Amino acid sequence: MSDTDEDEVQLDEARAFLATLPDDPAAYTEADRWRIEELLLSDNHGVVHVTAQLVREATARDAEAMAPLVQPLIDAVVHTDGLRRPELVAAIAEFDRTRVAAADPQFDRTPVARADPVGQYHRTLADTENEELVRSKRAAALAAIYDLFPQEVRDTVPTLLDCLEPAEDDVGLLCEAAGKALGTIAGKDDQVRARVIERFERELDRGSLPNKGVVYGVGNLVTCRSDAGLTLVEPLVEATNRAGVDSAAHEAERWHVVSALETIAEERPALLDHHTDRLTLLLTDDETMVRKQAIGLFETLGETEPAVLDRVADDLVAAADDPDPKIRRAVVSALAPLESRLAEAAEPAARAHLAALESAADFRKSTVLGELGRLAEHCPDLVVGGLVEIVAHLDHQSWGVRSSAASALGRLGSERPDAVRPLVERDASGLIASTGSTPLLGLLDDEQDSVRADAVHALGRIGAADRELADVVFPAVLGAVDDGDSHVEQRALRAFGRIGAAHPDAVTDDHVSTLVTSVGHVSETVRAAAAEAIGALAASGLDLRVARDPLVDLLDDYYPRPRVEACESLAALGAEPAAARIAPLRTHYDDDVREAAQAALAALDYDPDGSPESDSKSSADAGSGSERPAGARSEATGRRVRDDRSETTSEAASTAIPTGQPTQAPSLSLDYGDVETGRVVGRGGNAVVREGTVEIDGESRTVAVKEPVTEGTQTADDIAAFEREARQWDRLSDRAHVVGVVDWDVDPLPWIALEYMDGGSLAARVGECDYRQTLWICERVANAVRHDQTGMAHLDLKPANILFESTPDGVWDVPKVADWGIARLLNEHGATAGGMTATYAAPEQFDPDTYGTPDSRTDIYQLGVVLYELLVGEPPFTGSDVDVMQSVLSDEPALPGERVDGLPDGIDDTVETALATDPERRFETIERMQSRLGAHLDEL
Repeated sequence: MSDTDEDEVQLDEARAFLATLPDDPAAYTEADRWRIEELLLSDNHGVVHVTAQLVREATARDAEAMAPLVQPLIDAVVHTDGLRRPELVAAIAEFDRTRVAAADPQFDRTPVARADPVGQYHRTLADTENEELVRSKRAAALAAIYDLFPQEVRDTVPTLLDCLEPAEDDVGLLCEAAGKALGTIAGKDDQVRARVIERFERELDRGSLPNKGVVYGVGNLVTCRSDAGLTLVEPLVEATNRAGVDSAAHEAERWHVVSALETIAEERPALLDHHTDRLTLLLTDDETMVRKQAIGLFETLGETEPAVLDRVADDLVAAADDPDPKIRRAVVSALAPLESRLAEAAEPAARAHLAALESAADFRKSTVLGELGRLAEHCPDLVVGGLVEIVAHLDHQSWGVRSSAASALGRLGSERPDAVRPLVERDASGLIASTGSTPLLGLLDDEQDSVRADAVHALGRIGAADRELADVVFPAVLGAVDDGDSHVEQRALRAFGRIGAAHPDAVTDDHVSTLVTSVGHVSETVRAAAAEAIGALAASGLDLRVARDPLVDLLDDYYPRPRVEACESLAALGAEPAAARIAPLRTHYDDDVREAAQAALAALDYDPDGSPESDSKSSADAGSGSERPAGARSEATGRRVRDDRSETTSEAASTAIPTGQPTQAPSLSLDYGDVETGRVVGRGGNAVVREGTVEIDGESRTVAVKEPVTEGTQTADDIAAFEREARQWDRLSDRAHVVGVVDWDVDPLPWIALEYMDGGSLAARVGECDYRQTLWICERVANAVRHDQTGMAHLDLKPANILFESTPDGVWDVPKVADWGIARLLNEHGATAGGMTATYAAPEQFDPDTYGTPDSRTDIYQLGVVLYELLVGEPPFTGSDVDVMQSVLSDEPALPGERVDGLPDGIDDTVETALATDPERRFETIERMQSRLGAHLDEL
């Protein structure tokens, strides 16, 4: 199931439990408090938000009864990220607020004080035997709770200062967190500021480049508006210059310094104004990542201090000749406010791109076309000269090239519609005229959904830019609304809204009817796009009262995005009667929904009537309006959340590798009716996964049941393909790290009963595993897909397909690989291209003509992406499917060691080999990769 679906299921379960709690906190049972603690430590943003909100409200009623939950709240601050901390800190603060309001001596030792919230962090920071990841989270949390416990946090400053010097075996996490915390605390606290600044100055005066803890600490201190911190800006710039282009300092260290300077530029640009001449040295750094970050620094400065761009324009123009296309792109973006100098930098870039379009290998053409499209938005006249060459690629054999060509034409057409007019005009006989072999409109019939999506998006840009062309492309865009692929339909609706907002007179009642119908589409992305288009048309002055009721219904949508668009569109419609339905969403768990509701209420001049408590309850009710079942989480799943996040047995801090073989799923002979299915635990495209139970020898056993959700009857070919793949997966059930098949059949419909994995997916643990656990997980996954034993390639390895079986305290959960082709056979469509997940796809999956048919070496590449993401925190390439494809086919990713410090020796070489663009340059077999991962693990 997708991460979004899993989050929504968990949120429904949390809301269902919280709704059962009594109004009187004193009536909470021990089990209630235990469950609340689990929810506070959840990985789910929404779950943490609604639970912290309940704790805050209950504390206002009875602080003493809620006292046992103070420490879990503070632990949650440590565990969570910055997005969730405000609600948690507000809940903690409620204890102090209650004490003050009571003005009673009995509150002198409040629940907060008794919890000793900072003392344990102080001890943990000083405990060098404790894991660096745990210590770094504690350091980060200190800054978050400083306002609540200023004296206690102040007492930890000496320990934080000691943490500024990373140990030889540290990766820099604690050093960075300590520096950031010190900068934030010193910016608020007069009593410690001088001590922190003195230490920062000493580190900056050493003569070598300071570590990232110091540079980020300086950035935080300066952006806290502390005038005392201004003295640190000059030494920081000097330290940057000392690094120079010939410095022996690692490029990642120089990158951290530039990143800290950019933070200062965002908040207090004037502080760097007179340093810009010296900072231009960064534009000639040896490393691409440093040069690119430096260009971003000047772009940030130029947004608020335009004179800065004038002073550094010559240096930026010189950087436009950089051989790296990313640098050329960054220069054009930075110089965009300076029209005269922009053209000077863009001209050589345009020449280089057009020359490459003619001579580059097919797999690089997509990237070149993408760069031309971006350039067209800034300097369209430079791209018009290459129009014929771009059009010629509309019928290229590679769908990625066709898609990129359509996108480039759309960007060019939005600036110069006259140039692309021949691609979309019709002659007197009604036939489409074209200057190329395939007209842009013809791509709406392309076999690839990504091509059709980019084509209709391009037509939306062109139609919005030219009233006459709008009449030509509008019928084609309307036709794409019924394409059958949700991604294409979403883009078509947005194109519809773009054209209609620009030319309201082109919109008819039939057009509006199409939009209103789409509000009820089965796909949440299409529903959201339809609401967005209605809002765009309403903002242009069209009367769309007919859309009000469908939009109001959308306020109860299961997903956040349709709710956001419904709020914004109802505000654009001026639908005052809908305000009362919008009001409960102003306390919604999702930030975007909450902000959209508040903005809509302000636009409608509506003052919500009612208490926060009733609004919160209404919000929860609105959020659970879906018919999806919501029940208590399984005992095993609930236990894993607590074990995974508790202070003493944190999964990340554990070092115990499970011994023995993982459990195996039983092989049973079942009928479909033997399995009693319950709550939905996952959805993906046209497939659903439910928790199920079967009776075995009088004992109930939990399984996961996956089956298609189809509107029509499956064809014989569908069923035959399912049966073939199910048999193959079934043969893998005895593999130690493969999710086991309990039984399957195609009667009365295709279904498969699977081993129930109660530990969630690897996708939820990205950024939480230390290097040792990361290597072990990937080594086990490699073992699961060893082709000498499976005889088949998985071809869709990704964190969401790596699930965990819970284990006892202090032992790592066991990973197992799922979805051996079943997901695709059940026609699950998500963020995919050509049947695979684009973010983790190998070059041969995008361009088999160049790199050959996907095979076992594809799994090596995909496992390399997973390893990269666990090490760095994100995949090597991100963005839309087309952006990822262009990068995979033409760019070399920055190695993990260039993005994070302190990686074990040799890891970069392993990742680089696994991610080789040419399959022949990867590991010969995945067994070789497994052996390399095991060797790294042995060295730690």
